Amino acid sequence: MQTDYSEEKNLLLIKISLMLILLGLVIVETRIRLWPIVTWSVYSTYESEYPKAWIQDNQNTLDKYQASVYSYHLKAITEGGKFLVFFPGDLLPVDRDTINKKLMQSAFDDTSLDKEKARETLMDIIQKHYPEIKIKTIEKWRLDWDDINILSSPPLDNRKPSKEKLVGTFEIR
Repeated sequence: MQTDYSEEKNLLLIKISLMLILLGLVIVETRIRLWPIVTWSVYSTYESEYPKAWIQDNQNTLDKYQASVYSYHLKAITEGGKFLVFFPGDLLPVDRDTINKKLMQSAFDDTSLDKEKARETLMDIIQKHYPEIKIKTIEKWRLDWDDINILSSPPLDNRKPSKEKLVGTFEIR
């Protein structure tokens, strides 16, 4: 089979391009900057460093910024005394996060007119996840993180909240 000059030229350009990409990956310290998403602090275990000049210029802002974050989770206590922990995203898909938060709020709000309906719905959702377990009590807890360091990666440790506070509880009939 005979190839013409343009096909050979295209093949040569592809080979040169691949060689340049390979050379670029070797030069760019493949361990850290192989792909841009790897260096993003949200996705990476790589500890990013901020230029000292930037930190000095923004030190007043950083000192004033006392970040705190809170979240809620549910603890379901079974008849056998086991604890099951549910964060809002565990019960319903992420795209239903607003509904999930409203459901958790209504189930533990004494002034809510839909309190009983919200509790029944919450129990139905939990029973779909764990049909074999009989739940006796559901507790709502507030978790606070006060020690957030905005310059570290990650900025907080999810497993170690600063405070845990029982917000409400109800018994299953």
